[in-house]
Amino acid sequence: MIVELLLLALLLLVLRLFVFKSKAQRMYDKFPGPRSYPIIGSLLEFDYPNVEVTETFKQLSYKYGPVYMIRMGLDPVICVRSPQDFEAILGSTTIIDKAPSIYWILYSWLNRGLLTSEGSKWRKHRKILTPAFHFRILDKFVPVFEKNARILVEKLGGMVGKEFDIMPTISLCSLDIISGKYSFIVHCNMSRATRKNT
Repeated sequence: MIVELLLLALLLLVLRLFVFKSKAQRMYDKFPGPRSYPIIGSLLEFDYPNVEVTETFKQLSYKYGPVYMIRMGLDPVICVRSPQDFEAILGSTTIIDKAPSIYWILYSWLNRGLLTSEGSKWRKHRKILTPAFHFRILDKFVPVFEKNARILVEKLGGMVGKEFDIMPTISLCSLDIISGKYSFIVHCNMSRATRKNT
């Protein structure tokens, strides 16, 4: 009896995945992209660590065009290359849900902030932060941006040809930019005095 129920459940799953596709699934299938396999999706396209993930995405965009679809496991992921497409997506007030299968990589670094939250939480954070990013306000930050960008470029110049984790460096640079504007003078490991120690 249990074996029969398991076989029936498996049959229903196969029918659902391959025969009776949802409307959204049929829409996804219209996008070009690499072959997708059950459970693993398009992951065979990624020859990591031999080939960088970003290089694979670039090669796929050359092969399938500026808009294509891959599957990360069972989740469809639409990839875009054109700046106009990025602008349309990022400027949208309705396309704000983030794919957890992609964004989980950022959670350890960014937690669930403006870039990784979704829905009402994203709207609430965006409403609070939007006035702070008006171009007139950001003009005051240009000297701080410039100073810290030069320090960052100088620091990264010392890393050419070496493998290193860039996340701590970028995080510290961000903290220096924020603290530099408000005169905390923290220099979170990005200042010229401590740069040689990292």
